[in-house]
Amino acid sequence: MAVYIYDPEQVMAIDNGQLMRLFALTDSEARVAADIALGLDPQVIARRDGRSAHTVRAQLKAVFTKMRCNRQNQLAAMVLQSPAVKWLDS
Repeated sequence: MAVYIYDPEQVMAIDNGQLMRLFALTDSEARVAADIALGLDPQVIARRDGRSAHTVRAQLKAVFTKMRCNRQNQLAAMVLQSPAVKWLDS
């Protein structure tokens, strides 16, 4: 179980470079992992970035393998609990 406390005054950023170093991800894989952690759907990511949904799903599968997880909620929890998350002053 994960409990998230929402504070509208807090702004969160995810450092993709840190994700790359922590989990041996490529730049594209780190962006997909961060977007999933922020709650975006793979199809939304694909449309936004002008990529095919198949490409994003393939990158997501590679992220699952490298991070040793198999569900998007597990991935999100791992990213959000990692040192890659930075809380910024609003």
